[in-house]
Amino acid sequence: MAVVTHALGRHVALVGFMGAGKTTLAGKLGDALARPVVNVDEEIEARLETTIPELFAARGEAAFRAVEAGMLGELLERRHPLVVDTGGGAAAFPDNRALFEQEAFTLLVDVDVETAWTRCRTTDRPLAQDESAFRALYARREDAYRSVAAATVGSDDLDGAVLAAAGIHYELGALDRLGELVPGDGPVALVADSTVMGIHGPRAQEALGDRLASTHELPAGEAAKQLAVVERLWGELRL
Repeated sequence: MAVVTHALGRHVALVGFMGAGKTTLAGKLGDALARPVVNVDEEIEARLETTIPELFAARGEAAFRAVEAGMLGELLERRHPLVVDTGGGAAAFPDNRALFEQEAFTLLVDVDVETAWTRCRTTDRPLAQDESAFRALYARREDAYRSVAAATVGSDDLDGAVLAAAGIHYELGALDRLGELVPGDGPVALVADSTVMGIHGPRAQEALGDRLASTHELPAGEAAKQLAVVERLWGELRL
């Protein structure tokens, strides 16, 4: 199933390794999108009246993952769009990834392993008690996170998260990848105002290559926001 490309009318699910800063970003993103924020681990603790470390100790990781999957399913079935703050292992399991793909716009909150270990090593997280095991777990999960994510941001990049949720591809170097990022394989038209076209037009045209059917330059700034300009552009487009 194809990864969804925006969060319009869909839940936003934040995934990523422990210590990535998902909870910090989730709160800010919830405010920015005017959506409730739900932390999966907190929901589990409230439901079972225990803590995650206690649940791990008493019943083991397999039992915790079963509870986590059930809670994810409940949350992602809700009709009103949420910001869902998931645990570090949620996206590591195929059944959960299928849920994300079907029900949510999934955002990877990225973190390097050194930062993650620094943040987690003094906590009571069950899977952050041994450094070598922690680093090995990070390596095993990295591909799973990226396979399910529609976009990747850092925990301090609220603007990037909002843009991504709106369906705007947000990535350093994306301009040079336009040819592969624009959906389909048919011809495309490039539209930009004169300032942007002058700065980025050549790179965009090169990236689009043979797919570029036409280029259309609009007036810079507020002058572009006129019905006559739109009418002229509409008349020029031949796609």
